[in-house]
Amino acid sequence: MYNKNLTDSDELSRKSKALYNSKDWENIKVMAFERDNHLCQICLRKSRNTKANLVHHIIYVKSDYEKALDLDNLMCVCSACHNKIHSKDEKEVFAGEEKQKNVRVIKV
Repeated sequence: MYNKNLTDSDELSRKSKALYNSKDWENIKVMAFERDNHLCQICLRKSRNTKANLVHHIIYVKSDYEKALDLDNLMCVCSACHNKIHSKDEKEVFAGEEKQKNVRVIKV
């Protein structure tokens, strides 16, 4: 679906490691948590308020490194949902929600 033809190389591993240790990543994570009200976006779709503790790349860094710091490519999730995303096929996790992936909660 979103993450076909993943590339895996030493160069990408070095770039990813540098990304996750960068100030830019720290800044964009803060922005994502604030945008999503620190709530897991998957749980929220199931009417559950669960605190998010991770920021997930919708399109993986291995699929498109250019989207690594794109706020629209990030979603806040709890550890349980993040594990489900990575342990199952994405189609199962996001079943029927293709149009809702970019829906965000707005603080009032």
